[in-house]
Amino acid sequence: MRDDIVKFSLKINIETSYINPVNILKWIHLAPSFHIKRFQCDDIKKLKLGVNWSDVDLDSVFMHLKSVQFPIFLEFKDQYENSLLIGIHEKYSFLLFDVYHLENPMDHWIGYAKSFFEDENIGVVACFYPKNDLFWQTNVDPGQYELYGKPLVGVKLKPINKVRNLIDRRSLPGFPNEYRNLWFGSTWKMIYGQKYFQFISQEQLCSYSDAYEIKKLNANAIEITLFEDLEEYETIESRTIQKNFREFMRIDQIVEYLENDDENV
Repeated sequence: MRDDIVKFSLKINIETSYINPVNILKWIHLAPSFHIKRFQCDDIKKLKLGVNWSDVDLDSVFMHLKSVQFPIFLEFKDQYENSLLIGIHEKYSFLLFDVYHLENPMDHWIGYAKSFFEDENIGVVACFYPKNDLFWQTNVDPGQYELYGKPLVGVKLKPINKVRNLIDRRSLPGFPNEYRNLWFGSTWKMIYGQKYFQFISQEQLCSYSDAYEIKKLNANAIEITLFEDLEEYETIESRTIQKNFREFMRIDQIVEYLENDDENV
């Protein structure tokens, strides 16, 4: 984890069929104050350590990637080291922004995320993680808490051998569970598209009574804000709302059911 604090992380899941050079360039162009300087792709030798964006032909990159197996990762960075990681998988892919330097108001980024659902109707689910919380909600090493002076409050440990414990990720309220690389979780703000409702119904999502705000958007999308202030994500009240949302939606049970169902096919 970088020592400087990310302002927020934004993850947007879309179906892989929409990943192509034209769409990627459009998404980069529309991202608020995101002016690419560097590009990296570990699957192409000459791009493994990064190159200047001005020297990149994205069409040629995709030609090279036709023979590469999933997953494929493309990374873009701007002058402030804000980053966009595009993870290309077989069924669902993702865009993951880590924003360290925020030039535009947060509302601009929320509007950007909504555009994948309302304007293009290609978003499956999007989620905003405050500050470095995406790291902490995926981290299983208790030593990281000691390194950064964070208390292990509410975190359950499970032994993996006689001398070492790991964090039980299911005890983390915002743990990003996944099915076929599609996000299932609980965080400050989430946007759900029509294609997500096959997993959790629109009615179920709208029925969580402890959310700060639930909005119905165009194209049948839903925006859920669990607590008002992004900066209040570590309060006991916010964490309780996160945890209760996760349990109310039966998120982990749904992922387990889907995975078991795949195994039985």
